Amino acid sequence: MTEPTEPIYADHAATTPLDPEVFAAMRPWLTDQYANPAALYRSGLAARRAVEQARRTVAACLGCAPHQIFFTSGGSEGNTWAILNGAGRPGPGSREVVTTGIEHHSVSGACAFLQKQGVTVCTVPVDAAGQVVPAALQAALARRPRLVSVQYANNEVGVIQDIPALAAQCAAAGVPLHVDAVQAAGHLELSLANIDYLTASAHKFGGPKGIGFLYARQPAALQPLIFGGSMSWSDLWPAQLAMFRYHSQLTATHPFSSAWYTWPLLLRPVWYYMGSLLGADTVASIAAFGNPVVWWGGLAGILLTGIAA
Repeated sequence: MTEPTEPIYADHAATTPLDPEVFAAMRPWLTDQYANPAALYRSGLAARRAVEQARRTVAACLGCAPHQIFFTSGGSEGNTWAILNGAGRPGPGSREVVTTGIEHHSVSGACAFLQKQGVTVCTVPVDAAGQVVPAALQAALARRPRLVSVQYANNEVGVIQDIPALAAQCAAAGVPLHVDAVQAAGHLELSLANIDYLTASAHKFGGPKGIGFLYARQPAALQPLIFGGSMSWSDLWPAQLAMFRYHSQLTATHPFSSAWYTWPLLLRPVWYYMGSLLGADTVASIAAFGNPVVWWGGLAGILLTGIAA
């Protein structure tokens, strides 16, 4: 028997190779156009537009609104985010999360964490084929749990749950449903009917590792999982405005001629350089944020006035 000259990769359930078209679409943003999409200058705004176009594309594929899509680092983050939010929602009924015994460990791990916080976790059984037993789910729904979490397709044996039927059961009982669609997205047609949270991960269907999304039917009720570094405009703009107000207060009380006497010497080369790039008369003024005495010389926050973003 002749051995193949190259190994044959047959574990696309674990991860898939990056599609060449995906790499081509990503490449400009990894090389030349690498600006932070939260930045307010021209290249940052271009990156932001690309992110929002990606959000619209995902939303169009799912048939939802763009503001219902939240990008994540992958399926595990999305599952954890959805489960912690669902379990923490206020409302009548039992402080309980319902799931199955064949879920991905990111789901079972989140549920184990909740158990340590005093939340009851009910594990409904599956039949010999790996399908959720509808009667068992119905019995759990009678207690009005906070959330039901079920995967669309199993990552080990590939069994597909009857999500439309399970979603209808949950909706009839008034219980939110989280669907872990990491193994199904990109391979099966997904419907969001009666689904409150749905998670996916790009590397399972030809995308890069380290990116996924969470769909939330009610995005306003979604609480952050990670604090700091928010890239949403609603959080970004107040921070930027506060910074500029702080700058105006500083320059009013500490003009360059007094306590800020060290800044002009440090910033003059930057002023000259920007003037050479943008035109000698373009940059009206330059100022810096921070303490001119206690300052790390490798980083400076600079405000240029008189130029367009």
